[in-house]
Amino acid sequence: MVLASAAGGQISPRAVLDAAREAEHPLHGFFEWDDDKAGEAFRLVQASALIRAVKLQVVTEAKDPMRVTLVVQRAFYSMPSLRGSDAGSYVPAQSIKDPTELVAEVLSTIDALRKKHATLTQLSGVWREVDKVRKVMEAPSPAKKQRRKKAA
Repeated sequence: MVLASAAGGQISPRAVLDAAREAEHPLHGFFEWDDDKAGEAFRLVQASALIRAVKLQVVTEAKDPMRVTLVVQRAFYSMPSLRGSDAGSYVPAQSIKDPTELVAEVLSTIDALRKKHATLTQLSGVWREVDKVRKVMEAPSPAKKQRRKKAA
């Protein structure tokens, strides 16, 4: 709050970093001050951003030569279960057969936004639709129902 007060009620990453440079500052320990380590860590952040920026363009021509469909989608997705592993966390989009893990992560992110912006009644329709998706995701699939019947 002190940094924000000193800057007219606003705060910026630059102001936080500049204040934290002093070894005695309470925020100093939250930063990597070894430039070799920090540089490598930042390059990894840049590499992740580069992977996320790669897009696939799928062009489909219809029977009508005047109609072409262009779909742009991410080429790679970060799989939560692989993060931090030696194998890496990004997989080609076309290799994802079951997106349940990614959908669960998106729903978790939406839940956080919902809490954060609970007072915005304009989003109540969005929350209802998200709740519908959650019900579909939580409902047992036909394959799971079959396994339960066989087990019983």
